Amino acid sequence: MVEDLHKIIERLLYDNNWGLYFKANPLEHLPSQDGQHIYQVNNVSKEEVSAAIKSAVQDDLQNKID
Repeated sequence: MVEDLHKIIERLLYDNNWGLYFKANPLEHLPSQDGQHIYQVNNVSKEEVSAAIKSAVQDDLQNKID
């Protein structure tokens, strides 16, 4: 069940071309040679999303069992 839910959410994000970013630090500053800053979205990695989903579902299931 955990794997199924994880795959559904992952497919939903991918199919809709959605991404996740760190709300507290949405932009990452990248230095350049001319002293100007280049900004890039501070994305949450696919692995972090997967781990968070699995952990949350397992915790929720465990709480319902207890």
